[in-house]
Amino acid sequence: MDHRNRRPRPRHSEPSYGSSSRPVHAGVKRRNSDHFQPQRKRQRRDPGANVPAPIPFNIQRAPKDPLPGAVIALRGFDDEEPAPTNVSVQEALEQALETVRDHRGRVINFEVSVRPNPPAVAYVTLPYSYIYDHLLDERTPIIYDDRYLRMSLDRKEPNPMVLDFLRREDYVPVAQGKEREALARELAGKLAVSEISFGVWSSIQKFSPEHTVRDIALRISYNSERRVVIVERPGQYISPETHQRVHSRALVIIPVGDIEKVWATGRSILIRMACPVFYEYIHDTHIRSMCFDTAHQEIAPFTSSVILIQFPDALTYERFCARMSKASHFPDIHPRYFEVREQRVFDKRHLKSLQAWYRLVPLCIALQCEQAIHGGFISPLDLQALRESITAAWHESGASVVAAALQDIIISLGEQDSMRRRTGVEVLEQMFKEGKAKAIQAQKNMRALPDQDNFMCHQMYVTPTSYILEGPYPDRSNRVLRLYPNFHDHFLRVSFTEEGGQCRKLTKPFKSEFDYEDFIRTKIGGTLNNGFFLAGRHWEWLGYSQSALKDRQMIFMTPFVEEDKDNRFVDSNIIRTDIGVFTKVIMQPAKYGARIAQAFSATTASIVIDDGEIYEMDDITNPANGNCFTDGAGDMSIEMAEAIWAKINRRRLHNPQPPSAFQARFAGCKGVWMVNPTLRGKKLRFTPSQEKFLSESRTFDVANHSEKPGITFLNRPLVKLLEDLGISKETFLRIQDKAVHQAELAQTSYEQAAIHFAKNNLGMSFRLPALFDNLKTMLGIDFDSSPHGHIDFYKSVAMLGITSVLRDIKYRARIQVAGPTLIGVCDTWGLLEPDEIYVKVKGEQTSRILHGIVAVTRSPVIHPGDVQLARAVSVPHDHPIASLVNVVVFSSKGERSLPSMLGGGDLDGDLFNVLTDPDLIPEQTEAPGSYEPVTPHKLGRPSEMYDIAKFVCDYVIGDIVGQISRRHLMIADFSDLGVRDPQCLRLAELASQAVDFVKSGVPVSRKELPHPLRYTPDFMAREDETEKYLSTKALGEMFRAVRIQKYIRPKGETQNNVDASVLCKILKAVDTTYHQLPFGSWTPKRSAFVWKAYAMVFCSECEKIAYRNSLSRREDHRLGEEELAVGTTGSLRVESAEYDLMHRARTQMSDLTRKMRVHIKDLKEGDVDIDDESLEVEDDDEGNPVIVKKEEEQEDEGLLAKLASGAVTVAATASEEEQEDSEDEIKEIDSLLFYGEVDVKSSPSPSRGASDDEDDDEIREMARPDWRILASGRAYGACQYALDTLESQKVPFGMRLFSLVAVETLLSLIKTMR
Repeated sequence: MDHRNRRPRPRHSEPSYGSSSRPVHAGVKRRNSDHFQPQRKRQRRDPGANVPAPIPFNIQRAPKDPLPGAVIALRGFDDEEPAPTNVSVQEALEQALETVRDHRGRVINFEVSVRPNPPAVAYVTLPYSYIYDHLLDERTPIIYDDRYLRMSLDRKEPNPMVLDFLRREDYVPVAQGKEREALARELAGKLAVSEISFGVWSSIQKFSPEHTVRDIALRISYNSERRVVIVERPGQYISPETHQRVHSRALVIIPVGDIEKVWATGRSILIRMACPVFYEYIHDTHIRSMCFDTAHQEIAPFTSSVILIQFPDALTYERFCARMSKASHFPDIHPRYFEVREQRVFDKRHLKSLQAWYRLVPLCIALQCEQAIHGGFISPLDLQALRESITAAWHESGASVVAAALQDIIISLGEQDSMRRRTGVEVLEQMFKEGKAKAIQAQKNMRALPDQDNFMCHQMYVTPTSYILEGPYPDRSNRVLRLYPNFHDHFLRVSFTEEGGQCRKLTKPFKSEFDYEDFIRTKIGGTLNNGFFLAGRHWEWLGYSQSALKDRQMIFMTPFVEEDKDNRFVDSNIIRTDIGVFTKVIMQPAKYGARIAQAFSATTASIVIDDGEIYEMDDITNPANGNCFTDGAGDMSIEMAEAIWAKINRRRLHNPQPPSAFQARFAGCKGVWMVNPTLRGKKLRFTPSQEKFLSESRTFDVANHSEKPGITFLNRPLVKLLEDLGISKETFLRIQDKAVHQAELAQTSYEQAAIHFAKNNLGMSFRLPALFDNLKTMLGIDFDSSPHGHIDFYKSVAMLGITSVLRDIKYRARIQVAGPTLIGVCDTWGLLEPDEIYVKVKGEQTSRILHGIVAVTRSPVIHPGDVQLARAVSVPHDHPIASLVNVVVFSSKGERSLPSMLGGGDLDGDLFNVLTDPDLIPEQTEAPGSYEPVTPHKLGRPSEMYDIAKFVCDYVIGDIVGQISRRHLMIADFSDLGVRDPQCLRLAELASQAVDFVKSGVPVSRKELPHPLRYTPDFMAREDETEKYLSTKALGEMFRAVRIQKYIRPKGETQNNVDASVLCKILKAVDTTYHQLPFGSWTPKRSAFVWKAYAMVFCSECEKIAYRNSLSRREDHRLGEEELAVGTTGSLRVESAEYDLMHRARTQMSDLTRKMRVHIKDLKEGDVDIDDESLEVEDDDEGNPVIVKKEEEQEDEGLLAKLASGAVTVAATASEEEQEDSEDEIKEIDSLLFYGEVDVKSSPSPSRGASDDEDDDEIREMARPDWRILASGRAYGACQYALDTLESQKVPFGMRLFSLVAVETLLSLIKTMR
């Protein structure tokens, strides 16, 4: 029967039983559709146009929608014809709705989802139900392939996210979608390539092809979906199994986002990459390769960033250029002539010769040479020419000077455009000579401070194609490295990353089809098992720390010989053997690796404890169910704590009282040791739950302590959980508004800036909180000191601090709330009842005991029961618990310990958040999560390192904790049940297993995860993401309530004058307010003579830190001075890698500023420096943060008062005229202010003419009064030199930072004399 002429029956309501296919919106990418059509993503109306900012939509969950949507079903397709597609049905509907408009006059948008199985049904989601009524009333025909389709109203409700999407987004006609598809097909068309060359841009400004492939089968194309250019080479090989010919393809993948420059000349295209290209190989499997072919393998690490592509004729070349002009993401092709000359820069003979030479020089020099070659800064040919100069300088000045000189060359060349830099032998010789002079000057001027907490470590990033060597950087030390203080160069941190280094996590590229698991086992597993050769030496895998494993970071070493220990040979096996005996876990590879990792945790060494001072105590457990209350907890006597604290505390003169708890590693134990006042003598007790393995080490290595209470911050998962427990979103918005207001106050005055920076732990390397406070309280200066309303450097720093906090509030919901964050300990005396805790918070001057109901939690939170209520109580003042401060004491009674209820926490160092704000304490909580522990993976034999290597590969492949957390938050936001949704509860259980994966060795399969939602809440979505919605929950409202505006500070001579003006006002205020101090002798000439060399070294180091810790790998890109000062990036949205880079930058700047402060103060034997410039901020009665002033006890008047009254006198200084008579006299400045020991016999001062020893000693005693007067004079001179430099035309990078250190040190010194 012919149905083509049948009209649809009006208002036919036929029941529908749903569709097996996922709804797909017309014009939107359908990732999960069987009929996926590329280039359907709604980005732009015209091909090649810029992507418009998408407008998110709002979910309306009101049951009575005034304008409801509708889902209609279309039937009547010919089952004998090919099944209809979404696009074909969309085209038919587009014709039917061509003249229909909604109530706002817009073209009707709709979504089509086809069930292709016979009988085929097309489901159409309409934004408004009246459109369906209109079609019925007008009897509008819907014609598909000359057949009239039957239309009926379907029973299922439209998806609310899809409904609002249709109402907000404009309709994309099928023709535009087809146009994009046609463009994608055109770009994907393959063009012939005559040859492809992999090479380098040489020092003589020519391209040197190091490996060239010529093949008539070479083809080039563009993949619009992956946004990559693909050069492929088809081939064949004989299968060893079937002895049949097998087709293969070698691919070069060029991501267009990593292209820096594209030059064209003749029939050639030269592509310069910011990161190396990818290589893939397809035969019977699809794998990620390390090179293009076998002949390319050895030089691929050096020659994968500059690619030359030559076309067979001009027509093909023009066709390629025309196609790439249509590709919206491909950069412009610039016509430019360049010369091609094969120089064989990376000839095997040169590389082998250098490797042999590396074995003859110190390792620190060899590593810098490798860094220069692999970074593309110096070619092997040029380095060969520098060998004699390097060797001579090594014998003349030492290895450290040569390494620093090479490092200076790398930094200088790294700031230049790689396509324009000239690095010939003569240029490099001159740069090496200048770098050596700088290094000698730095070694002479900057003191090397003894520091067991940190060590200088090289960092290497192993990428699929090459590796990137950096450093050395200051890094936290550990137990192993402290055993070998003379061999730190022999240890290397190795991270496995994607091309580009730290900023790119190793993941499978989008839409790539290669075998990711095989690649991980080949690349990472092969490197761990076999090691690698670097700097002429073989490096072998040593181990990892637990935190570093999450970042895919390992520790490698190269063997060495300890000459002072009978030429003892040390390799990785010997070091692991010395760590301890792992009999308990030797058959569990994951746990075995975790136990070895204990020794590599970042710690501070304290005292060595005698065996007679070590005792074992029993764990406190529930006899009914075996739950342990002291899991990871031990104790020590007050005498032991005092000895440990005296060893590790630099501020012990200011705060000699030891903290109440130490998180530490001791022997084979790990956990927290609480101070037990009932113990007598030096005693330390550990529990069986703390002992992980046996070890002969007896050093107490401290990882953390409870000297000060931590600050509690909200975060997104915690906000979502508290909201679902009954806390209203208005409460969160009120708390956020207050936090935003307080942050914005930081630009109003130095006092508010000091509070802001102290609260948020910003600018601690430069002690900015104390500096801002001292400027206001000591000098009366404020932000209005800059001329004509300009923004000076100090205010610019404050504004960056505001941006940093607002950024965290907006994108992380990181908001400070009332309540401390504390280390947990156990009530081993049995005083507290179940659900009771004891918390005494003590600051610099105040202390308080918490009372009443509080909420206790710990990060991360994911289960509804991860927030629990507890009653904070007091204890008798003479009870031992009363002596514990800045810890949370948990009860040892009940069915289960409270820490174990909080996401499976324990007392081995976990930090617990105690919420005291009544508005954030829910009335009731959910039962805590309880999961059966996973049976750990065991072997039937002792584990070897290759077993641990296999586990590491499994972990890299199967680590999905972040994926679980993200999907949990998305589902919790969309679901009406929130975190109580069954899918969220399942994810919470999977998260518990995934977190334990690092110890159990049992991964969570991705197949177990609930299916991801199609749409993303706006607070989690990328800016260019279209499939997102406006969340109506608390996180969405909070996200949209915060506005951030990036401030870019102007540069140039005017800004230098502004900064100089402010610094001048500071020095004038110092002269006026503290006229008692003899600063008059620090003239500009004298300040320049004393401080120029030191300031230039400081600025040079700042420039290195700024360049090396920049997220961008492009030339001439570095962090700004404001970013280094505050310790955070100025980006509006921070990548996770940026947090790691800024942490490294803060560590390096802290080390540098500490050295400069020590140099300024120039302490001599007998001088006592109480170096404490920390600020404590507390809320007043009205809830506003204020600075707590320290009450300094003084038995008599201050030094300044004595100077003013004449009770203390200082030796007269030479007049300015006498000091400026000649340069020779400047060099012999008087002993009152000059740095270093002064030869009294040769001094020109007439008061120093005595020659006998007794007179010399007496004169020295008179001439050198309180060290603070000397140090403040030196600091004033440093400020004066910074001022003169800022007033000059050329201001070096870092000079403003130098002035910050000088001003802060000057004011802190004067403050101690008040």
